[in-house]
Amino acid sequence: MTHRGRRRLLAGAAGFFVALAPGCLDAGPTTEETSDDSSAEDEAPGETDEDDREGNGAETDDPGVVTETPRVDEPPHEIDRPAGDTGPDEWDEEYLGAGMSREPTLAFDVLEGVELADPALQPPWAGDGETDDGDGALTNAEYAIRLLETRDDLESIVDLEASETDGLETVDFDDRVVVIVESGWGSSSIVDQWVRVETDGDALHLHGYRTDPPLGTTDVTTRHSVLVIERPDDLAYARASLTVSPDRRVHFNSTEGVVSLED
Repeated sequence: MTHRGRRRLLAGAAGFFVALAPGCLDAGPTTEETSDDSSAEDEAPGETDEDDREGNGAETDDPGVVTETPRVDEPPHEIDRPAGDTGPDEWDEEYLGAGMSREPTLAFDVLEGVELADPALQPPWAGDGETDDGDGALTNAEYAIRLLETRDDLESIVDLEASETDGLETVDFDDRVVVIVESGWGSSSIVDQWVRVETDGDALHLHGYRTDPPLGTTDVTTRHSVLVIERPDDLAYARASLTVSPDRRVHFNSTEGVVSLED
């Protein structure tokens, strides 16, 4: 059901290709240790509850905000990174998600070509969440997920006229919702892939990973995903668990607004 959605909003940076060593992602150290409540990392790949996080969201002083705890942990599924000397033709850019369970899942579609009229994240040159990945390239350590439950919500966030898809025009909000996930700005050669969506109490829980291509680009583009998902009976918010490196998985939800991480 998932599709590779490469975003084409080049934002003032050069769009030429450069050859990088196989694997563009920096597998930096995890900033927080996995809590005792998240013991699923010992489970074998393919088990349906391998990365279940039900109950890990802790209420804050604001009753409307649920803070993800832990914010960052180690992916619970098995990850086999290709050897360093693997050539570009043999490199598996999907290795971060190869061991993730695809079931059980609610029905969902990932739409390509969707333009946002109101992005939650600012571009990296605006000074919010800007980091340097060590190679001089701009990256962004911010995340946001939004749950759209009405046509008015959709039209206020998405530029329907500029979007190159008709998948949003026909959404029936009686039995579907739209979820928009933003995971910063960076090279358009790296995209987020979503493999399953589960019900997690009164939340939709998206599970996905980031690709790690053997060749990267020096452009800077928005990194966002738009999903049309089957509406469960009980729904209050959406959360995402995104594997971004072999030892790093990030959790964020729609009650939190923009989530910024500092390495």
